[in-house]
Amino acid sequence: MKIGFYAMCLNKIVVLLPGNGLDYQGGGLSVALNLYENISKFISSEVFYYREGGELKDSLDRLVFSATPETVFLVTWGPDVGCLVDYLNKNEKKVIYFAQSTGWDIKLPREVPIICVSRHVMIYWSNRNPFNPLYILSPIVEVPFKENEINRDIDVLFVERKSTRYLKMELIPALEKKFNVMSVNAFIDRSALLNLFMRTKVYLYSSREHGQKGHQEGFGLQPLEAFLCGCRVFCNLHGGLADHMDPEVNMKQIEVHSLEYDIKRVSHVILNFSAQDEILMSQVSNRYSKDAYNNRLKVILNEICFFFSSIDSIEENCNVIIPVNNSGRLPKCKKWIKNKLKAAL
Repeated sequence: MKIGFYAMCLNKIVVLLPGNGLDYQGGGLSVALNLYENISKFISSEVFYYREGGELKDSLDRLVFSATPETVFLVTWGPDVGCLVDYLNKNEKKVIYFAQSTGWDIKLPREVPIICVSRHVMIYWSNRNPFNPLYILSPIVEVPFKENEINRDIDVLFVERKSTRYLKMELIPALEKKFNVMSVNAFIDRSALLNLFMRTKVYLYSSREHGQKGHQEGFGLQPLEAFLCGCRVFCNLHGGLADHMDPEVNMKQIEVHSLEYDIKRVSHVILNFSAQDEILMSQVSNRYSKDAYNNRLKVILNEICFFFSSIDSIEENCNVIIPVNNSGRLPKCKKWIKNKLKAAL
């Protein structure tokens, strides 16, 4: 494999994760481990589970003090990002943030590049950190799927995790009266979930209320995986889902108008089920393929390497970009317009 500029500049990348036990299982961990595996193809890399095997500070101290000056640390776990970046900054270590979600109340130093899993995540972090380098690296989404080998005996599949109360308490009970509905209410690994997708006609997913807690879907793997497994997908469009789920193209919107309307649409799809369009599935699959991912990853690593090597040579008293704050004038202008309209009415 051709060695890029990054291989000469980035000596080693250490991916910091809290752990790999049941408490941390989910899409975020699998996407982070997938990033590590693919970085390892180009650069010396390792994963370090900082909440396993002792006190947090002690484990980080041992890792950081034994690292070479050229080692770069990649952080990703939202609740810990702020304290990890502060700690690594104090120890003069280079840091990359792999952003998989939004809603974390932190400000990052402008020396920290941010790799985002979706445009939704990038918009959030570009608003909070407009002077940091920003990149998009959507996950690899590959599924082993052959339509002609599949018997779809499940009419509706529903995974309770992150789901809205409306789906759990209203829509699913109503559909259970008419169709074969499978509800999953415990942790299920990815391979088992993909097998269920391949047996399913309609997959229901809504994380709308989960997003209202402040931490919206960074990407939303499951609806896209379900589509690529041949399911007809009904889902919400919050957060990163809007990046890749396209109404009436690869999904239908759920929670529209009323319970009766949702039942009517889901029932129609089940009773008139047909295979997904192969050309569309191929296009989506290519967009999120391993080759597309690694081509983009190489470009990002080169750019980050150039950024780190450049800021090392820039003097500390350089002319940093200073934001102009016009926030005081806009609310006053809006208030003036509102008062004028009220007077006119």
